[in-house]
Amino acid sequence: MVGKRWGAALAAVVVAASGLIATSGSAGADVLGLGGSCPAAVVIPARGSGDPVASQQYGNSRSDGYEGPLLSTLLAATYRDDPSIASIPVVTTGPGYRAVSVPEGTANRSFGISIASGVAAVIARYDAVSAAGGFGCRPKAVLVGYSQGAAVVRAAAIALAPRRVVSAVMLFGDPRQRPSAPGVVGAGSTGSGVWRDEGVALASGVSTVGIETYYQLPGLQRWALCHDRDPLCDFGPDADFAGDPHKTYLQPDQLFVPAAGQAPTSQTELQVAVATLRGFIAGATRR
Repeated sequence: MVGKRWGAALAAVVVAASGLIATSGSAGADVLGLGGSCPAAVVIPARGSGDPVASQQYGNSRSDGYEGPLLSTLLAATYRDDPSIASIPVVTTGPGYRAVSVPEGTANRSFGISIASGVAAVIARYDAVSAAGGFGCRPKAVLVGYSQGAAVVRAAAIALAPRRVVSAVMLFGDPRQRPSAPGVVGAGSTGSGVWRDEGVALASGVSTVGIETYYQLPGLQRWALCHDRDPLCDFGPDADFAGDPHKTYLQPDQLFVPAAGQAPTSQTELQVAVATLRGFIAGATRR
């Protein structure tokens, strides 16, 4: 029953968002300076629960800030001193994705509706870029999500799968993580996402229906970083429910751990994440 209600909410929000594309989609793309050109690829980030908004410059495009601070750190480092990707726009979800805060989402069991709004926003912004690029414009999409935003871009990749436009997905603190799934890295790589627990999912207003579909999508490059004891992606009795492991992704001194039980490397998480994202963007432009 919960799955059906969540599915209905998703459908309703997607329909509502599709009505906005015709009126505001092209204008949104023009604000990013696309100027009617069709980019080879587009990067679409989705922020975490309640993340603040601040506009940023990435290559030749300026975002509206709805990527949030963590993904802003990643994107700024990725685009810095790399002219080869300067023309690949970063197009956020915009305000259409609610990204409800943890207190609000918990109190109102509204995470499912918020995620649905994010999926609709990802699709709407992708369609806006395509429309601005003219007839036949179908750029490859690289989706990046943190926390609740990870759930958003996972679901968006599934929704866009019939179009075959999503090239890669990058996740941080994924609340739907499958233990040791393809592309899962970090000291918490064997952890299970909090929204894989039926009771927690029910209390949060989200559904576990089709949760494995993401891992079955063909031709999709996946990378997901999970910290040890992160209560979102490494949920269990030993999780740090103060949430500290969930708040320290890409910190300057945070060394990269390839997998649970392995020693840290000499590279930082940010260095590895930047190299991975640059590779995903380069791969998308070649497809």
